[in-house]
Amino acid sequence: MRRARPEPVRDPRTHSSRWALALLVLFAASLAWKLYCLQRFSHSPLFGNLESDSATYWGWARLLVQDGWVGHAPFFLGPLYPYLLATLRPGPGSTILAPLLIQCALGAGATVLVACCARVLCRPRFALAAGALAAGCAMSTFLDLSILGESLLWFLEAVLLWLLLTAVGGPRPHRAAALSGLVIGLISLGRPSGFLLLLALGATAAARRGWPAAARSFAIASACALGICVPVLARHLALGHGPILTTYSLGYNLYVGNGSPATGAYYTEIDLASGTQTALLEGGVGGDGRAWITRTTGMHLTALESSSFWLRRTLLDVVATPLRTIRLLLWKGALALNRDEAYQLDNIHVHERIDGPLGVPGLGGFGFIGVLGLFGLAVSWRQHEGKVLAAFALIQWLTMVVFFVTDRYRHHLTLPLVVACGPALHAAWEALRSGGFGRFGWRGAALAASGALVWLPLVHFDRAQVDFSVHRVLGEALLRQHQRDKGEYQLALCIEPEMLTRLPLARSSTARAAVAGVLQSLAGSYADRGQYVRSEETLRQAVMLTPVDRDLRRDHAVASALAGMRVAALAECDTLGIPPSRLAREVVGVAERATEVDALDQAEHALLTAIAMDSTCEAANVVLLRLLCREGRASEAREQFARMRARGLPAEVLQREAVALGAR
Repeated sequence: MRRARPEPVRDPRTHSSRWALALLVLFAASLAWKLYCLQRFSHSPLFGNLESDSATYWGWARLLVQDGWVGHAPFFLGPLYPYLLATLRPGPGSTILAPLLIQCALGAGATVLVACCARVLCRPRFALAAGALAAGCAMSTFLDLSILGESLLWFLEAVLLWLLLTAVGGPRPHRAAALSGLVIGLISLGRPSGFLLLLALGATAAARRGWPAAARSFAIASACALGICVPVLARHLALGHGPILTTYSLGYNLYVGNGSPATGAYYTEIDLASGTQTALLEGGVGGDGRAWITRTTGMHLTALESSSFWLRRTLLDVVATPLRTIRLLLWKGALALNRDEAYQLDNIHVHERIDGPLGVPGLGGFGFIGVLGLFGLAVSWRQHEGKVLAAFALIQWLTMVVFFVTDRYRHHLTLPLVVACGPALHAAWEALRSGGFGRFGWRGAALAASGALVWLPLVHFDRAQVDFSVHRVLGEALLRQHQRDKGEYQLALCIEPEMLTRLPLARSSTARAAVAGVLQSLAGSYADRGQYVRSEETLRQAVMLTPVDRDLRRDHAVASALAGMRVAALAECDTLGIPPSRLAREVVGVAERATEVDALDQAEHALLTAIAMDSTCEAANVVLLRLLCREGRASEAREQFARMRARGLPAEVLQREAVALGAR
């Protein structure tokens, strides 16, 4: 009888060193890919284009450097990311390159943590494959190259998941619970729903050590998480904003996700109706909906009062239409697992069309990772670690179902799913070795169910909308670079009849707002050229598409005034509820921007328009006087000074300008 060959003795130190080397290679490869994508992005016309939350975070960080670290406003957005940005001391001439480099390193570190987490559930080769999928995930790289907190939070969540899988319930449970609580506290300062991850910690401790031990671990972790947030609470109390632990966004986000106008994704109508408040960057309070409340109800609410206002409206809508609420919850639950992205700020498909791929084609999207990850959760369920991973994924899924679904929020669910890809690949390999998928049994049914759930045709991928967005993004970027002819050409492609017929303008307010945004950008370019009548006509078309957009109506009022259409300008002022004097100040801003580029004729026209709207506008009169002096038009400057005296401008202003006029 042939004797079996004995198994070779493996040196654990050799095995450990090989694993460490493999992780090092994984980190280097992931970082190299992200830096390559950053290098391409840095030469793109889109580089440095900050809008919405990205602009708020960057501007907030600059305010912290400029005005001090305590600040004045309450926190509507999580403070963790902007405060960390502020440590880089961004100034007026700073670029976003430094934070993006750091985020690329964090993203590469997260891929290593993914492999380490998967190693708990499967063999090393499959764990490395899961790490490679994380490195090739397009959305991960996309968010690493964005001025958003998602890259930082993904790294922190990977640290937390590794602690839950390896340390909580181990030989030193109290220390592990304390460390996990500290990480959860940091996550909650970036995204308040992070507190729900305490439930995952409790489930982990219960599965390994029983409920009494779980209660102790939960208490320790909760105390540490709350301790991290105490400075924010103390700040809000000291500034008189009330007991705000992290942010006051709960009520507003619940309304956006569950109120009567909710769609399941992010709802923008309130933002458009509120208008842009660039002076309210600190804390992100410009997007909290209080301007909408004031305009529609006349109430001036504090931060906590506004959150309560939105919470009451949400409860009223939910109680009034319970069946609709249930359908909406089911829709959000399915949308959170669908292969298509519900993008909120930027469309990843647009960026890949302009700058090239950000991940492995096919394998780097949720359509693959989602199917494999859900299957991995099913096959690892019998392990204690599998239950921990499933609990982590369930909580990330529930935070979207309770609020709303966006691509950046769904990325947090991708983390446990990409870890679960390791045991999924392991199970598939074992099935192939044992005779193929014919013996897959219930696992085959689980894989089929995962594929059906992720690939359910909920959202139709509309290539026309991507084409439209590519032209729009490029056009607006070129306009910012003062390449007006090229920029206007790209924007004109967006409003060609053939393009407009392909867009769902009749049924989609988002599509109408996008077209209105293109028209607004074109009108701004026409105004920079001094073509005010053409600018007004273009803005009038935009207002017809989105009449609730206050920024758009304000621009139309300015354009109407510059085009000599005083009646139309005053009508827009009445609609907006603003006095003509405020419109005059807006027109003065146009003049100042024209002066900066030496378009002095346009500046003079704008100043005369502002004076026609409000003859007592101090800024318009003073800037016009100085402009005339600058051009050596002494007699006209003296006439302007006489008119300023007749208009009743303050004596101190007249005295100051008389001295300057005499000096000239």
